[in-house]
Amino acid sequence: MDNQDYDERQVIEQVSSRLRDRFPDREPEAVDAVSAEVVHEFANARIKNYVGPLAEHRARDVLKHSTAAELAS
Repeated sequence: MDNQDYDERQVIEQVSSRLRDRFPDREPEAVDAVSAEVVHEFANARIKNYVGPLAEHRARDVLKHSTAAELAS
């Protein structure tokens, strides 16, 4: 995927899908929100090929270290 083929919405969906599978105990809406927020943080990355894996890694850390109450706020 080069920068011209980058579709932020598609990357969010892919990250969210993998993380919903990995964190079935979390509300899907919370996983989606974290995924979207983290992917958006990489919106200005020069090389878009790594946005998905980097965002998934960071979102996974957020989900691992946050309580459900923290994610809901």
